[in-house]
Amino acid sequence: MSVATKMILSPIAPCGGHLTAPTGVLLSPGWPGFYKDSLNCEWVIEASKDHAIKISFDRFQTEVNYDTLEIRDGPSNSSPLIGEYHGTQAPHFLISTSNYMYLLFTTDNSRSSVGFQIRYDSEFYGFQFEMWNEIVLSIPKGVMMETDSCLDPGIPVNGKRHGNNFAIGSRVTFSCDQGYTLSDVEPIVCERNHQWNHALPSCDALCGGYIFGKKGTILSPGFPDFYPNSLNCTWTIEVSHGKGVQLLFNTFHLEDSHDYLLITEDGSFTEPVARLTGSILPPSIKAGLFGNFSAQLRFVSDFSMSYEGFNMSFSAECGATTIGSEGVLLSPNYPSNYDNNHECIYRIETETGKGIRVTATNFQLHEGDYLKVYDGKDTSHRLLGNFSKTDMYNAIINSTSNHLWIEFNSNGTETNKGFRLTYSSFDLVKCEEPGTPNYGYKIQDDGHFANTFVLYSCNPGYTLHGSSTLTCLSGDRRVWDKPLPSCLAECGGHIAGAISGRILSPGYPAPYDNNLHCTWSIEADTGKTIRYKGGILLKEWSGSALPEDTHSTFNILTLQFDSDYFISKSGFSIQFSTTTATTCNDPGTPQNGTRYGDSREPGDTITFQCDPGYQVQGLDKITCVQLNNRFYWQPDPPTCIATCGGNVTGPAGVILSPNYPQPYPPGKECDWRIKVNPDFVIALIFKSFNMEPSYDFLHIYEGDNSNGPLISSLHGNQAPERIESSGNSLFLAFRSDASLGMSGLLSCTVLYLELVYVFYSTEKPREACFDPGNIMNGSRVGMDYKLGSTVTYQCNSGYTAVGQATITCVIGSDGKPIWDKALPTCKEESMGFSKTKAELSVIN
Repeated sequence: MSVATKMILSPIAPCGGHLTAPTGVLLSPGWPGFYKDSLNCEWVIEASKDHAIKISFDRFQTEVNYDTLEIRDGPSNSSPLIGEYHGTQAPHFLISTSNYMYLLFTTDNSRSSVGFQIRYDSEFYGFQFEMWNEIVLSIPKGVMMETDSCLDPGIPVNGKRHGNNFAIGSRVTFSCDQGYTLSDVEPIVCERNHQWNHALPSCDALCGGYIFGKKGTILSPGFPDFYPNSLNCTWTIEVSHGKGVQLLFNTFHLEDSHDYLLITEDGSFTEPVARLTGSILPPSIKAGLFGNFSAQLRFVSDFSMSYEGFNMSFSAECGATTIGSEGVLLSPNYPSNYDNNHECIYRIETETGKGIRVTATNFQLHEGDYLKVYDGKDTSHRLLGNFSKTDMYNAIINSTSNHLWIEFNSNGTETNKGFRLTYSSFDLVKCEEPGTPNYGYKIQDDGHFANTFVLYSCNPGYTLHGSSTLTCLSGDRRVWDKPLPSCLAECGGHIAGAISGRILSPGYPAPYDNNLHCTWSIEADTGKTIRYKGGILLKEWSGSALPEDTHSTFNILTLQFDSDYFISKSGFSIQFSTTTATTCNDPGTPQNGTRYGDSREPGDTITFQCDPGYQVQGLDKITCVQLNNRFYWQPDPPTCIATCGGNVTGPAGVILSPNYPQPYPPGKECDWRIKVNPDFVIALIFKSFNMEPSYDFLHIYEGDNSNGPLISSLHGNQAPERIESSGNSLFLAFRSDASLGMSGLLSCTVLYLELVYVFYSTEKPREACFDPGNIMNGSRVGMDYKLGSTVTYQCNSGYTAVGQATITCVIGSDGKPIWDKALPTCKEESMGFSKTKAELSVIN
């Protein structure tokens, strides 16, 4: 055969087989490389009769949870199971009880690893000749006698063996390392047939369980190998009564976000103490300090990736439970410094009918560490005090019953000497001062002895919540039978038959809530009307001006208050009273308008007119009408508003942005068309101009629409003093976007244009310039602005003119009169010290 056709053959470990040699090696397919996916390999090891099979694991590493080696004590897959092994958790050796051993290696279709190298040997286990239960055991021919013992049973992974005597009749027991559970707690016994009565047990990290003790370890299932997928494991840890649970993490690695560990202390995982995931080692965690002195853990893994999991230690926290009439409570390690991360519970109980008085004879806590005292059996009772640093030193705390609950917490920073508390019992005689609710007062107070009362009521406008009567109980606990009531300004209500009263915004004087919809109805006696006045601050842009006094025209008045989702303020306080009406109420004067007429008898009329730039909303004339005992205006008084767009004619006028002088709303598109006599042009004079820069615009076009030439596009607060048309019509387009400004108010302010219509003739052009104006620190000579005229400027004493002093009215490039030069300016004459002084002043 030529060199080119020669093949180099390399041995490959087979997938399964029947092994009969007395000793040998069993390898995973592909060894020493990685084994393949989707394997299903079966081996049967057969030894001579009267021999057992011992396998020793030199190397074992498979994909955790998915690639497994199953070992059975016999020749087939129905023989008794010795164990299933994956990851790296395999025992040092295993021994069969017969001359057969069955091995099945299965892999999934994804990740693989290096597999295994296993040595096997046949071990002789001949029998002694003796009578036992009237059965004669024979000795096989041609074999040598063995000692009366069983083979070494091995040691479980993550466990220990107790006992090294393997003689017939001897017993061997096993235990597991912290966090692992023994699969079979019964000892194994070496029987007369030289076989152990059952297989070697295993030490497993279980999925959940109940654990009781002062300390211990909890491991994720399969630890230190990767935990399985799709787990939902729950552990309950309970330590001695009166103490909490402290969890300390030694290892932590879960699939981030998808696999997680929940820790709770009340049995409910909806609001856990902690939710842990990822690979960052968590800090120590305290739980189980709310009366049940236990903690619950729940570990959930999804169907995909997994990691090493967790290894955590738990221990009981500090605290004490005492019963008696006096005693002393000490912080941990007292008088030495206490440790970090303490959470200690102290419970004191004395005889029925007595209270407990606590005094701190020494109290030194580090800032951030605290001691809480509760007036009862647990934290659901009233908190008597929360003390830190030296707050409690020489203070006296009295309970209202024969129970006290004290909770001490230290954080992870520095510590201090701690505390020494003394307690004693005393006779309960009186209830403590119950207090007075905000915006309320006491009607009656009979003292605070047993079976006495305190009565409460609220200020006008507030509603009492709770009981108006408190009774001092006479039983085991000297305490009020109900909590102190509160006085609240409610959202809405019905008030009937009251002569006077007050309505408040919800929560007044605190800011009201967002998204409120409140309705109040006031019902007076028939024939009466309701007069009200109030202070109101509804939104930031509405200001705080007090509305005028207002009267109803009927005996029922309804008030509705709505707040949006944005800014809230302190709200309103409205006083009301009832009166008998004989005339119509004063209709008032509309904002940005005037009225004509003051008589309010039935049949009288009042007319209204709006200021320039505003339009009447409603009718401009109203009439006083009497209907039985009711006097009212028909129709309702009008209002004056700055509208969005319109057609404007006439010799002069005013254009205002919508809602002027209030900020214009967002998302507006307003168009104005100004048209005058054909012989005139239009001059726009800007009195006020302030809009959101770059987003809100005022476009000015020649003609009747936006198809005409664009004269100017304005935004921000930069606008010319004057814009003049070349014809008799202008089109103004105002646009505001839907955004909000930097301050959080609507993104807009105000626009105020005054229109002046200037005469224009095509046969005879305008022959005069406009008034050029004055200059600062100077005066002018000349008041004639006709073509060819001149105006001369001169500066005051101490100032020098910069620029030409004389300007002339000439025809400009557009055919209209214009001044030929810019106005001069007057600059201060400064030299020497005066100049230096001025420059310093500017710098400052």
